Amino acid sequence: MTQSDDRTRTTASALKSVRTNAIPWLGVGLLLSLAINAFVVGIIATKVYKAKETRTARLPAIIDAQVEGRRILRSVDKVRRRELRKIERSYRDKFAPYAENLDRARRELAAVVRESSLDQAKLEAAFKNVQEARTDMRAISSTMIMELITAMTPAERQSLAQRLERQKKKRKKKKSKTKKNEDG
Repeated sequence: MTQSDDRTRTTASALKSVRTNAIPWLGVGLLLSLAINAFVVGIIATKVYKAKETRTARLPAIIDAQVEGRRILRSVDKVRRRELRKIERSYRDKFAPYAENLDRARRELAAVVRESSLDQAKLEAAFKNVQEARTDMRAISSTMIMELITAMTPAERQSLAQRLERQKKKRKKKKSKTKKNEDG
């Protein structure tokens, strides 16, 4: 046996022992890394979910009203849309008290529904409050929409009218398809 063969065997056995000794530590390291990654992902997902939940819980009624304004603005070119959005933004502060009132009315309705014994008078009063709050929101929303339409040029209003007519036709088609599916 030569010295180089001896070295090769020694090196091979040393590598083999390093591999077998390193494997348990490698497994522990991988598990620890996986646990840390899962923990970080969980924290990020929780933050994102809570932030989204907070935004939607805070301003649902305002969002509903602004969606209507944005639908109207789709018929306008991008440069003009930016100008008209200033009107829409000016209504955000005006919407806030109405949105809070609607949210409060909805929470009161939910509380009445949750009660173990349902009181018909309370239920009717809660529904009436929700309906009045929705009406108030619709009124401020309508005011905003009227202001947007008033600020439009005649060509923009014509484009909006055509778009609304197309939407009405689409709804009728969809309604007739739904009715046909239900019938047959």
